Amino acid sequence: MTRFRRTFVPLAGIVAVSIGLTACGGTTQDSASNSGGGDRATGTANPDAPIQDGLQVAFLPKQLNNPYSDIEVGGGKTAVDEFGGEYKLVGPNDASASSQVSYINTLIQQGQNVINIAANDPNAVCPSLNQARDADIKVVTFDSDAAEDCRDLFINQATTQGVGETLAKMTSEQIGGAGKIAVLSATPNATNQNAWIEVLKSELASKPEYQNIELVA
Repeated sequence: MTRFRRTFVPLAGIVAVSIGLTACGGTTQDSASNSGGGDRATGTANPDAPIQDGLQVAFLPKQLNNPYSDIEVGGGKTAVDEFGGEYKLVGPNDASASSQVSYINTLIQQGQNVINIAANDPNAVCPSLNQARDADIKVVTFDSDAAEDCRDLFINQATTQGVGETLAKMTSEQIGGAGKIAVLSATPNATNQNAWIEVLKSELASKPEYQNIELVA
C-alpha cells in the first residue's frame, strides 16, 4: 500500500491545480450546449489567466475516512492553500449511489465556485451537478467519473487499461499463475472500478499466461 500512496499524492496535487485553472481561466473559443438543461459555455481554458482571490473549492469524495480518498483530497487541500483559495471537504460515510446528492445541493446553496467529486454513480448525481453548472459552478470529476454531460472536466489518475493490466499481472504473481479468484469492488456502480474489472476480465480471457486463472465472481 505504501507504494501506491507515494504514487497518488502528487497526482492529487495536479488535480487541484487543474481545478483552479478550470474554474478561473478564460475561454478562447465558446460554443453552446443544451445537455442537461440550459445553455452552458464550453471552450478551451486559458492556462495563463489569473486565479480568482478567495476561490471556494469543495471536494466531495466517494466517502469520508477512506484512506485512498484521504490521500486524494489531501493533495487537493495543499494546492488550494497554495493559491490562496478556501478549501472545503464534505461527503457521506457510505458510498451508495445517491449518498452524495444532498451534499451537492448544499454546496450549490453555499455558492461554491468549484465542486470536485468522485462520483459513486455516474448518473445518480447528474441532476444535481447540472443544477450546479446552471449556477455557474464548475464541476470537476476525479477518480470516478460522472456522465460526460453533467461535468466540465474529468481528471483521471491512471489509464483504465493500465490499471486493469496491472490487476491481472499482480494477481497472477500473488497466486503463482494458477487458481480461482474473485473481485470485491467498493460499490457496484463506480465507473472507474467497473471499467478496471472489464479490462481485468479481458486480460484473463485473452492472454495465455493467465489460462490457469479462473475468475469465479
